[in-house]
Amino acid sequence: MRFSPSLPLSPRAVAWIWRVGIAVALVAGTSGVALQASGELPAWMQDVVSASAIEAALYRLMNMPGLRILYPRPPAESQGELSNLLAKAPADAELYALRAHADGQSLDFVAAEADWKFYVAHAQDGAAADLQLADFYDRRLRPQDEIAALLVVGNAPSPPAEKYMSVQQQRSWQAFARILKVADDQALPLETKVSTYRSWIARYPAEPSIYASLIGLLIQQQKFDEAARTINDYKQSFPKDEVFPLKAAALIEYRRGSDAGALALYESSFRPLWPPELVQSYFSMLGAAHQQRQMLSEAKAKLVTNPDDLAAAARIFYYYQQEGRLDAARSTIDEYRFSKERRKAAWSAEELYTFATLLDGAAQYDEAARYYFALYSASGARESASAQAICLSIATLRLSITGPDISTESFRFGSTRSHLGRNSTRRRNEGCHISIGPRLRSCSRC
Repeated sequence: MRFSPSLPLSPRAVAWIWRVGIAVALVAGTSGVALQASGELPAWMQDVVSASAIEAALYRLMNMPGLRILYPRPPAESQGELSNLLAKAPADAELYALRAHADGQSLDFVAAEADWKFYVAHAQDGAAADLQLADFYDRRLRPQDEIAALLVVGNAPSPPAEKYMSVQQQRSWQAFARILKVADDQALPLETKVSTYRSWIARYPAEPSIYASLIGLLIQQQKFDEAARTINDYKQSFPKDEVFPLKAAALIEYRRGSDAGALALYESSFRPLWPPELVQSYFSMLGAAHQQRQMLSEAKAKLVTNPDDLAAAARIFYYYQQEGRLDAARSTIDEYRFSKERRKAAWSAEELYTFATLLDGAAQYDEAARYYFALYSASGARESASAQAICLSIATLRLSITGPDISTESFRFGSTRSHLGRNSTRRRNEGCHISIGPRLRSCSRC
């Protein structure tokens, strides 16, 4: 109830209100009912401007001893009063929304649906109005109609107020997420979810997480061919991502029951400097197929046949790294280096950079610096001063982590050649020798 602001309350009225309040509290306390269970006005009836036409349509004055009280009209009366206001202002969207609420209170749901649609047609923010229509369908347990209204919200452009919001906070994004929840709650067909994801992707084409969720759903439902087509769509939209498409394609083969097919995808795409998540996924698949030892044996055999097989050496390194045996992983690279020395074979820039990166990622900074310095001195890097500077800077940084004594005057650009020995790497520049071992110092002539 609402008190009329036009009349002051007499002391007698205040006392009466006080007695009524005490009585209500006693009844609630003895019956075990919380005061919050008392009939509260719905939100759409609370924020009404005082002494306005809308207040007169929703409330009527009732005479009480010593005061006059605004009391909610019965829903049928409110419908009539709001209809009179709409006859005077047929383009007022808020009046349609209020009458739709009144229609619902009087259980006239056909009229309520019509008024909500009128509200959508006249509202300035159509997407917000469609959300209200979707809420109506949710209350009426009409999931298909609710989804149709939410799709309109999802496909609507973002309002200016959402310019600096993350996509997860935007109204359209949340509308699509709500559709999926409705589909789950109502056990709707799979096609409803798939079509929702397709519309979601069309609305947010730069968000890879939507693709990932759709592909995961299709794989879970064993729609492997459609999942494969979606992976191809993902590759076209995100050509720089080499991790997710490979993992998803391998998972499809694995779920089809083809462990060999999944491993074949990893084998054909293997690169010595794979991202860590791909390495972990590859070895997880090897573990699921019980093929870790087989892979290790084959890689060692390839290295015996071709001592310069960089991919085989990287596989062996990753095997021991995933096992947590960093000493064995480091020994793999040492053995590769010893083989080079015995055969007096030349080092390529790719080999030096690969081993420097692998050791760097395994926190073997002293050994990583050894290869960075060799790469800095390699003939392939001489032509680019910027490449030399990058390699030299990385090597210096990595050695500084382990605490060596580095003198910046010791390094000069120019014609150099490198030699990777068992315990040191030497840079020769006009008779000046710099030894890179556990610690780095310049010679006495520098």
